[in-house]
Amino acid sequence: MWRKNLAQGAWHGPPLPICPLYSRIKGRALEKACGLAADAIIFDLEDAVAPDEKPTARDLLARVLRDFDYGARARIVRINGFHTDWGRADAAAVAKAMAAGARVDALLVPKVNRAADLDAVAAAVPGGDLWAMMETAAGMLNAAEIAAHPRLTGLVMGTNDLAAELGSRFRADRLPVQAGWAVPAGRQGAWQGDHRRRLQRLQGRRGPARGMRAGPRHGI
Repeated sequence: MWRKNLAQGAWHGPPLPICPLYSRIKGRALEKACGLAADAIIFDLEDAVAPDEKPTARDLLARVLRDFDYGARARIVRINGFHTDWGRADAAAVAKAMAAGARVDALLVPKVNRAADLDAVAAAVPGGDLWAMMETAAGMLNAAEIAAHPRLTGLVMGTNDLAAELGSRFRADRLPVQAGWAVPAGRQGAWQGDHRRRLQRLQGRRGPARGMRAGPRHGI
């Protein structure tokens, strides 16, 4: 996960979210997230919500973002893609909630294939940052174009979906090949990733700690 450095080393917005929590759009899960140790909460309207539950989840999230106190945690909303039946309604609901005073630090856009995919979301949500899920072959080939988008401040690797599209095995060592396009694009676009300061907090959690140690070997 990368965030753009917009002003000579100064971060734009909240601290770099290295340890995000993906939250289901359920009342108990949303309430519990208020007290969990995470740098960011990614409210997932995409994979975590069944098709017939999406309108209800969208309305619930709009109320939660306005009324719940998540402290200093960054609040990221992963919407459905605009190629689906739900993406534009998700974006409209987030824009309305923001206009009513809800804090949303960024919209996470899935299946970004080219910069034009972000243009459509940016037009639907006039304020706020955009993050892109890098999880398709086309997106990786167009990574430099995507990273240069003026509203984009975050790149997130979707390694499982990318592996499925590429037909590769789900191995722990697939990251170097998958990140091979996104990392140079991020560097060219003045992006930074610095997760060492949070590594100590993950000692004893083998999976996350191992992944964070591996990141610098691949330029992440």
